[in-house]
Amino acid sequence: MGTYGGEPGASQPGDNNASARARTALSEALAELRRLTQDPLFDGVERALANLGNAPIEPGFGVDSVHRLQQWSAEHQRIAIELEAAARCCRLAEGEINQRVDALLETSPATTAKRRVGQLGEQIARASPATILDPAEAQDPDGQPSGWQWLSRRILRTSPWRLRKPAPRREMAAGAPTESVAADAPEVQPAVTVHLLGELRVAFGGRSVETWASGRGRAIFEYLVVHRHSRVRRDRLMAVFWPESSADAARNSLNVAIHGLRQTLRTVAGNRPIVICKERSYFIEPDLGIWVDVEAFEERLKSAEQHFNTDEAAQAQTEFEMAVSLYQGDFLADDPDEPWGIVTREHLRLRYLDALDQLARLRFSAGDYAGCAETCLRILSYDTCREDAHCLLMRCHSRRGQPQLALRQYHSCAAALRQELQLSPAPSTTELFYRIQRRESV
Repeated sequence: MGTYGGEPGASQPGDNNASARARTALSEALAELRRLTQDPLFDGVERALANLGNAPIEPGFGVDSVHRLQQWSAEHQRIAIELEAAARCCRLAEGEINQRVDALLETSPATTAKRRVGQLGEQIARASPATILDPAEAQDPDGQPSGWQWLSRRILRTSPWRLRKPAPRREMAAGAPTESVAADAPEVQPAVTVHLLGELRVAFGGRSVETWASGRGRAIFEYLVVHRHSRVRRDRLMAVFWPESSADAARNSLNVAIHGLRQTLRTVAGNRPIVICKERSYFIEPDLGIWVDVEAFEERLKSAEQHFNTDEAAQAQTEFEMAVSLYQGDFLADDPDEPWGIVTREHLRLRYLDALDQLARLRFSAGDYAGCAETCLRILSYDTCREDAHCLLMRCHSRRGQPQLALRQYHSCAAALRQELQLSPAPSTTELFYRIQRRESV
């Protein structure tokens, strides 16, 4: 039988009959299994087979024995049919329980209360100030007066469109180093912040998730956050995370993982529903204000490229700096073996390296050779065979009056290419080496 791991909730009046039917079906199935296993026929068969094996073979043995064996075979077939019927009964009961669980999740008291609060918020947004300040007019959708104090507390505590005071923006010079950029947090604090680049970090209103009930639950949360603009079918989650399991086993594992995930989120979000199940699909609460570093990273890069294409170098450099400061590590660094994240991880890594390359050239053009050198080193920490980064770093050292570091960098480049790719530096790189050796301006 499947183990339910969904959200607990109070039973609705219309669910009692279904629950009673499910319990009756289960009781009948268990009673049938108990009766069959206690049937004396099993002992008789064992004794007969033992006697048959120990009895001497006589000429008269044959017809009667065959008839007895046929009778036993018929009894065994009858028992097998009854066992299959009992198993079918168990499966039907499990299916009915799963259907009732989905219905309970759709009509849970928490979901109903949240829907009502949202309706109250819309009414307040459309009402005039005089109406809002009148306690007699503050009523819930059923027409029951609630009082201004109760209403204001409910709205302020649960409203998804409430924004906190914006954090002060920092002024930044065109050539400021990346470490001074405060781009790792949104300007307007949302209800939830999720960092998927590097170590997973999740915070609800300043309260961080410290421990996760299970690794699978954490991975499912990451998957739902990445795909939060659409609903994810239950079958899809089962195929992604338990591809080699049977449908029943995968559903069981999914229920257990979802239950553990909700327990983890409840420690920081309270009883507010975060992971919703509806029509056999899972999704993050749509009205939840959520900020994800991956999306912010992509948005910053898009803005930087737009400024770069319109020759707005200073603005482009600022946006590139904001973008690369968001990249605290590879996508899903805590779960590098998750197959579904491989393509996204490589895409974001390439985007990050391209952003570093653009930022390094902008800094070089602006005369920020120290910042350019720092950016080149970050590129080489990911890919030691980036010959263009080696050359730009050599030029930075030369312009800073450190030709010995530039020449040493050439040898590092040659060694990396020889070790990784069995190649020699390009002629242009070697020519740059000789020009720096001759103390020429590069």
